[in-house]
Amino acid sequence: MLLVLLTTLIVLIVLIHKIRSYYWENRHVPGPKPWPFVGNIAEHIFGRKTLGQVLMKIYRKYDGYPFVGVFRAMTPCLLIRDPDFVNEIAVKNHKAFYNNDFFIDKKNDPIMGQNPFVLRDQEWKETRQLITPGFTSGKMKQMYPTTFKVSEELVRFVANHPDNAIEIQDLTRRYTMENVFRLAFGIEGKGFDSYVERSEFMNIAIKLLEPGSLNGILQQLNAVVPFLGRFLRVRLVSEEIERKLTDIVSDVKKYRELNQVKGNDYFEFILQIAKEKSLNITEIAAHGVMFFFDGYESSAIVFTDLLFNLAMNPKYQRKIRDEIKRIEKENQGNPITYEELSEMKWLDACLYESLRTRPFLDILVKCCTQPFEYTPSNPKFKKMTVKLYPGDTVILPYSMFMKDESYFKNPDVFYPERMMDNENLNKSIFFPFGNGPRICIGQRFGLMQLKIGAAQLIKNFDISLSSKTKLPLKLNLFHFLNVPQDKVLLEFKKVNEE
Repeated sequence: MLLVLLTTLIVLIVLIHKIRSYYWENRHVPGPKPWPFVGNIAEHIFGRKTLGQVLMKIYRKYDGYPFVGVFRAMTPCLLIRDPDFVNEIAVKNHKAFYNNDFFIDKKNDPIMGQNPFVLRDQEWKETRQLITPGFTSGKMKQMYPTTFKVSEELVRFVANHPDNAIEIQDLTRRYTMENVFRLAFGIEGKGFDSYVERSEFMNIAIKLLEPGSLNGILQQLNAVVPFLGRFLRVRLVSEEIERKLTDIVSDVKKYRELNQVKGNDYFEFILQIAKEKSLNITEIAAHGVMFFFDGYESSAIVFTDLLFNLAMNPKYQRKIRDEIKRIEKENQGNPITYEELSEMKWLDACLYESLRTRPFLDILVKCCTQPFEYTPSNPKFKKMTVKLYPGDTVILPYSMFMKDESYFKNPDVFYPERMMDNENLNKSIFFPFGNGPRICIGQRFGLMQLKIGAAQLIKNFDISLSSKTKLPLKLNLFHFLNVPQDKVLLEFKKVNEE
């Protein structure tokens, strides 16, 4: 009996694979043949390449095609190669691709399940409208003094560091974690209190996102095999972390109410919403975690890459330092203001070039929600039509575009000059924070903390690569974001120090 059931199961799996393998072929969409269970991403599933590296190989193989049919394990996906198609998906016809392909059951994971990135349809729209006022330029200006203070603490931490070579991933995480806890939860994260031990709040951050941790593995699973994530009812915020976060939120909320304290932070904004919408403690904590996800790990990765690139290209440190001197001279030696950050063109260019050379996220995956048909008009691409239906998924290939020589000459070279006019870049090609209505809502905050943190370090230190750093940098294959596999060690020497 058991043998019959097992045989039947195997036959069913083989039949399902056979039917699924013709998914794109039946629609006359070109693409590589999928393997059973692993689709076209076997090298990623078996730990030999990142998902981005696997898709890059396919992207390059199908040069001249506007799209390619691929299989992310057993899930058919349309890999987009035509920037005009990206614009249709993200901007012009975004209602036909309303949702991100990242599912979290809100009942099972009430903290992460309320993050706008995973919310769908009307619920996403309502939440986005609710929290957008918390991320305006005016709100950033209110938060800036806190971020500036943290950047000063960062400088002191580096200046007094006992080691010649500092592990930069640890440093940038301490910085972004400190910003996030002060602004999203209204408390100090104590990230700079010790050079050896990690604070309780650092440990919370690590348990949420550290590669190799259970949460890191679950996030990778949800990103690569989303249907399996749904089946296993993946929970990204554990019950233990949920309890800790809700306790923190409850304590800070009570303290502010009893002492009639109001802060210039995101937590204060959420408390106002909580009064208007009668949010419970878990819902308030969920909004704080949303700010955390936008401002902690992704920002730390970009900060790490920026400092690494500047260490490898010291002439750009000097250009940024000259900008800082000019601004401080014009404002009689006063600290750089929020508005003056936007005047730092070389800092901007170096930051955006870092976002291009190694994006923190390779792809965006969207779900089709309405029937949609596309035929390329650009003569660069072969004339062919694809019809998509609700439930289909499409991959926007950000990192593939960044390495495409038809869009960026010498794409592997760090050359900030190409980003000096970044406002006029084609946003269907260069979209590090997404594009259209679902663009990352925390973009302003992320850029603000990165710019002032980098400016403070460059003002005070010459940054160089430690001989202990292994080159070339390799990516961690088991993280859903692009983080270095090995430690990146940099040396900081006080400016004008002999």
